[in-house]
Amino acid sequence: MTTASTPAMRVLMVDDDVVASSIYGETLRARGYHVEVRHNPFGTLAHVLRFRPHLLILDVRMPGLDGGELANLLRAREAGHAAPAIIFCSGESESNLQVLVQAHGAIGSVHKGVTPDAWIRQIDQFATTYLTVPRAQWGRR
Repeated sequence: MTTASTPAMRVLMVDDDVVASSIYGETLRARGYHVEVRHNPFGTLAHVLRFRPHLLILDVRMPGLDGGELANLLRAREAGHAAPAIIFCSGESESNLQVLVQAHGAIGSVHKGVTPDAWIRQIDQFATTYLTVPRAQWGRR
């Protein structure tokens, strides 16, 4: 995703599954993304303001604050500003993920049940699509 003339896309992944997020985080880094991983959804809004990610990958089911609730909080906080593009990540069924995507203004979803190679191809596809859109329009389609 990175060339000599383009900086790395910043990705923040929020997932309470330490093993899965470590594997996916390393897969993203190997592909050239600048990745930060959080295992606790609390404090994510402040982290977003500091890190300013292009993509925010949110686990759907986390204790205390799920990915949909976190997406809503972020959207409310970033109202009128360029919010990061949100992708949900879960082992949920594809139909459940699509309902969440539509309900919370995400750009898509990736399933945890696929191989890391298939997972990164999906992320690359979303990133490529949204790199061609001005950041101010991300998450507002």
